[in-house]
Amino acid sequence: MPDSKRLKVRGIELEVVRQGAGRPMLLLHGFQTIDPDARLLELLSRHGEIVAPSGPGFGRSPRPQDFDTV
Repeated sequence: MPDSKRLKVRGIELEVVRQGAGRPMLLLHGFQTIDPDARLLELLSRHGEIVAPSGPGFGRSPRPQDFDTV
């Protein structure tokens, strides 16, 4: 089961989903975020630790008021 936490980077709060163990794999989303319950995360986590952050204004990451672009 994925672990979803909030992480603050340079004052911007981000949701980060983590699942699995072993060699870390960074999974970046495109126009849509990756659902924490997506089967893709389960399959990839068999081969290492998945780290999937949601950019500002995506997923459960709030969009800062003064933030215009990613």
